[in-house]
Amino acid sequence: MTSLKILFIIGLALTGFIVSLLIVRYSIRFNDDVSHAFELKKTNDTSYYHFQVASDTLASDTLAKAIVTDKNVKAEDIKPTVAKVEKAKFLFNSNPIFLVWMLVFSMMLGTATGLLLPVCGWIKNLYVTFKPNVKAIVLLIIVIVVIIGAGEFLQTPDFVNLLTAFEITRCFKVLFVCTTGLNAIIRVTMLIGGTTVLGMFVINACIPKIEDAAQNDSKKMVELYEFLRQGLKFFLTVLSVLIVYSIFTSSLFQQTLNNSIVIKGLDKFTLFPSEFIYAYGLLFTIILAIIYLPIDYHLRYQGKRMAALIQQAMPTDEAQLKTAEKEIKILESQDSGLKSLNIFLTILSPILGSAFSEVIKHISE
Repeated sequence: MTSLKILFIIGLALTGFIVSLLIVRYSIRFNDDVSHAFELKKTNDTSYYHFQVASDTLASDTLAKAIVTDKNVKAEDIKPTVAKVEKAKFLFNSNPIFLVWMLVFSMMLGTATGLLLPVCGWIKNLYVTFKPNVKAIVLLIIVIVVIIGAGEFLQTPDFVNLLTAFEITRCFKVLFVCTTGLNAIIRVTMLIGGTTVLGMFVINACIPKIEDAAQNDSKKMVELYEFLRQGLKFFLTVLSVLIVYSIFTSSLFQQTLNNSIVIKGLDKFTLFPSEFIYAYGLLFTIILAIIYLPIDYHLRYQGKRMAALIQQAMPTDEAQLKTAEKEIKILESQDSGLKSLNIFLTILSPILGSAFSEVIKHISE
């Protein structure tokens, strides 16, 4: 990779980070006169919960108060006055985890945009090297779009009967005046994540073409086999990084909501419980395993098949025999346990990330 490409990747990452910061900044509800303490109101309406502002809470309570004094005035002459400070300036002081979420959320888009060029570069190299069927690639793109669309549908309240974090802010009119830009950031990140999934599917389409691309040259077969393995590992790592980002941002935003909204009189009523974070991590762990493991098995199976072909034509020359044995060892994927552990931990990273975020939250408390 040339230095110019590296600079371009850094530029994309910084652009994504700054754009995300600006979108979040102009989405925040700074001057908020609405009380964040609510009570559940009992009504005859069986279809909706009705929340009202807690009777003992006033919006003016959020104003910062300070005693202003003058050193040149005698103590007995001091008369305390109220120093009014704009509530907007106290937003992150009163809810510091909101600032942390804002930075991590922006880093997520920055990382995604920075990784977009390497991901597209890998897919391009795969196509140039193996020339998979164009129709198959178009079909894969359609499948990715359907998967993302299904994921969007599965998040709707009508299907899962739960409010998303941004829907909670809209219902209670807290934190944001508008979440359109924030949802756009999430969708862009999802599309880049979908591109990595496309790359993994393209690798799956390239696996049967190793022998044709190598023209039955055993050395070339090993090189192409290793190339596909590195690509599969790269796509898995990128996808897991983006998923872990989304889990951490969800956990941070859960804490932000808990600091912003208090439901009085209901000890076990939590608008965005921790169980959502665990379910989120478990779901993405299953998705990673479903996508990666069959493709990895397909690649290993093809490697063992090519190793059997090399064994059938073992050379008699000692030097060539050692080379053939090395090639067979690589194709049979006789890796150290550490590499397998790395893959295992990468697949488990979503659920481990959700557990780790909860541990950090409890330590900070």
